[in-house]
Amino acid sequence: MVAIAFYLTAIATFLSNQFKNLHQLLISQNVNKEDRELIMELSPVLVQQLEAATREGEQRGFQRGFQRGFQAGIQTERRTIIESMMGLCYGVLDEQLLAIIPQVVELPIVEFARLLLQISSLSREELLAQFGR
Repeated sequence: MVAIAFYLTAIATFLSNQFKNLHQLLISQNVNKEDRELIMELSPVLVQQLEAATREGEQRGFQRGFQRGFQAGIQTERRTIIESMMGLCYGVLDEQLLAIIPQVVELPIVEFARLLLQISSLSREELLAQFGR
């Protein structure tokens, strides 16, 4: 998302610069007074709209990037916790235990917490059975 926000900013900046160049070109050409006044009135409004759209795009990109990073951090933390708990309870994590970790990480928070509380009292086979293994 950060890359998208970067490209949107670059495009908006480019368009803004092109509009300013067009504005200067129109003014320097043989344009009647009424048209020139209209161009002068509209130019700042259009530039402001482009700048506002750019800021909004940057803000949305930042928010999306932050949210995705936050979610990735939560999943990494959950994975570390469950791997540690399984390691303490069952020793070496084999392929079967490693295979259920992605499912465990995706559990809603209440179910995840409940599993953490239960894991020390569950046998390896009972844990695997809960996740269809």
